[in-house]
Amino acid sequence: MLVSAVLLGIFSSLGLQLSGSIGRAAQQQQQSADQQHWLALQLQRDAGLLIRQGALLAVDCSNEKQREQGLLQLQALLEQVGSIEPAETFSTQRQLQVADGLLQLQVSIGELQRQREFSLQGLGACIDELG
Repeated sequence: MLVSAVLLGIFSSLGLQLSGSIGRAAQQQQQSADQQHWLALQLQRDAGLLIRQGALLAVDCSNEKQREQGLLQLQALLEQVGSIEPAETFSTQRQLQVADGLLQLQVSIGELQRQREFSLQGLGACIDELG
């Protein structure tokens, strides 16, 4: 009888540990899904803003100075509107830079990150390509 009580105690303890591990794994999986969702939303929102604002620009893309100015305007717009607040208190970061004739957007949350690059041509901002 003592042996059965000890075995029951061991199996109960193992069951509780397993249950706790499953709960933690499910919580981590949900957290990762929430982070992926935020990344997708942030990039989608920023791309939408850039597409709308890019279509309003009238840049002579054959002129390097105008191209640079157009990219800097779009960068300033994104910096002004800021980031979407995540549902939970995750550490988020959003970096914008103009390099190689592109506006580079990088967003990260926790250890996950994504990036996209936007050109004035791709955003429909070049007047020399409209005609």
